[in-house]
Amino acid sequence: MPIDREPAADESMGMAWWNGLTERARALWLERADSAVPADAWALFKGNPGIALEIGLQEGAELARANPDGAASQSQGLDLYLAPTDPTRH
Repeated sequence: MPIDREPAADESMGMAWWNGLTERARALWLERADSAVPADAWALFKGNPGIALEIGLQEGAELARANPDGAASQSQGLDLYLAPTDPTRH
């Protein structure tokens, strides 16, 4: 079904947030949202900063375990979890 309108600001921010996540982070968010719908994960993200931090740290820890030489850290990529991405920022 085609959409005949521009996305709302919140929808654009949600799409930018989702597109900036790794596949693993997407899976974690969908699991937490108990849904296969990215919009449900976005709604959960917006309303639960504690979960956002927990998921970011979980993925960071997984990255650190996968790369023990230290190139990845628990804080790597946390900005994707803690603040919505500005879709105009590149």
